[in-house]
Amino acid sequence: MKTFRRRPFRQAVSFFAFQDIITALAGSLMIIVLVSAWLKKNTSDAPPGTAGASYRSYRQLTDQIAQTNRRIDWQRSQLEELRSRHQKHTRQNQQQKLQHHHRFQLAELEKVINERQQLQQQLQQEIAQLEQAAAPIGEQQKKYLQLAAEAQQLRQKLNDRMLRRKLSVAGRRTAILDCARHAWRWSDTPQVWQLLGQAHADHPPLPALEGYRELRQKLQNTTPAIEQLVIAVRPSGGMFAEALKADLHQHFPKLKIIMEPLFSENAGGLEL
Repeated sequence: MKTFRRRPFRQAVSFFAFQDIITALAGSLMIIVLVSAWLKKNTSDAPPGTAGASYRSYRQLTDQIAQTNRRIDWQRSQLEELRSRHQKHTRQNQQQKLQHHHRFQLAELEKVINERQQLQQQLQQEIAQLEQAAAPIGEQQKKYLQLAAEAQQLRQKLNDRMLRRKLSVAGRRTAILDCARHAWRWSDTPQVWQLLGQAHADHPPLPALEGYRELRQKLQNTTPAIEQLVIAVRPSGGMFAEALKADLHQHFPKLKIIMEPLFSENAGGLEL
């Protein structure tokens, strides 16, 4: 049996494809020719030396730009210098104004000081004249003042003696509380006195507080019970009197409290 060998298939090329390729190549060559002709024409139409002139114009323009930049830099530096001078001048003006203001204030202050010194000198002169004129009177006045002080002391002693008096207890169990500043004295026996709050005598007002505690203890623990309490109030201890009386009335309602004001710190006070 006879076999057939298959040959590879080849695609046929159309004539129109070659025609398109040739047309494209011809068009490209035509464009190249036209561009070359146009460039040649422009080059041939330009006068000789045009390229050099263009280069020189470019150099001149760049030089002008550089010169303008240098001028701008110089003007900027001048402006900065002027600004610095202006600021310095402004500071100097401010300092001058401050100095002028300070000088004016100093002048006013010196004026006031001078006026006061003159017034002080005048017053000193007048005082010296008055002292000279009153020297004889001053010696007599000193004697009078000394005599007046002695008379006041004698009058005080007399008042103290007159104020010392014994209480009429009328059969009541009576105690006396002598109140002065930071010192309270207690007596429930004739001519026997006891200081209350003596343990804190160096730390006022602790003596008054501790004295109040001891006073309440004595009123609670004394046998027989205290029926009548006489409070001798000196001027320095008067601020405690009313508060003390009100407080004792609350804690000891049956206790009779009598307030006896003393008109002097040195008064003899009361005795049982």
